[in-house]
Amino acid sequence: MKRLDTRSGRWLVVIARIVVGGVFVFAAVPKILDPHAFAIAISNYHAVPDAVARVAGAALPLLELLVGIALISGVHARGAAVLSAGMLIVFAVALTRALLLDINVDCGCFGSAARSEIGWDSVVRNVGLTALSAIVAISPDVAWRALLGARQPVAAS
Repeated sequence: MKRLDTRSGRWLVVIARIVVGGVFVFAAVPKILDPHAFAIAISNYHAVPDAVARVAGAALPLLELLVGIALISGVHARGAAVLSAGMLIVFAVALTRALLLDINVDCGCFGSAARSEIGWDSVVRNVGLTALSAIVAISPDVAWRALLGARQPVAAS
């Protein structure tokens, strides 16, 4: 994407990486510390069997943490952005389903760090984060060194 290959465009990509990555890390840590509570939150959506909720309660936060770190560091950021967009779409669908079925449930989005009932604002947040992930996924890779103006080594002649 040409427009994102300018200096300001590269900054937009890095800011998008930091925002989505930060949200994923912030969401992952409390769930990693209490996977049982997160498994219960997943189960409360009544969308998957309890056995799947238990596995997801342990595995999903680890994936969120890895994706968040990759986005923030820039290591495999485009692949991490594709994964984050996919997860966010699944989360938005689960939230929408629960809202339409009038399932009154704690979001579980940030584990014990921020308990809140689901609402359309949660769906909108996920759609916005998905858009930021898409920007990262379709943009050229941006290295921190290049962004900060680090000089490239001069080749010896």
